[in-house]
Amino acid sequence: MLTAGEKLVVRFDAGTSAVRPVQIAPVPPVEIERALAWQERRLDFVSVPLEEIAAEFNRYNHRKLIITGTALATQRFGGTFRPDDAAGFVRMLESNFGIVAEQGKDATILRVAVP
Repeated sequence: MLTAGEKLVVRFDAGTSAVRPVQIAPVPPVEIERALAWQERRLDFVSVPLEEIAAEFNRYNHRKLIITGTALATQRFGGTFRPDDAAGFVRMLESNFGIVAEQGKDATILRVAVP
């Protein structure tokens, strides 16, 4: 039986199809807060690849964020943002991280600024 603040961990060995013993582990409060952030209409990221952040913004917005280049897609960022303010997120990237945003018809294309 699980109680609030706990999670069930089951390990699966793909090589042998064996399931290792079940373990009940505590869930850190910060992890719970992050998982429930959607209830307060905010996106909360801690060292998350930009491609995952863009995917979250794309779930909430018609205008999509498209990332060019693997290096930029895998670069990690963090922060708390309103899901309906992708433009504010893009401005933050442009102002602080050397990223250029090109506005297309239905998308904002993100790329690394060329020096």
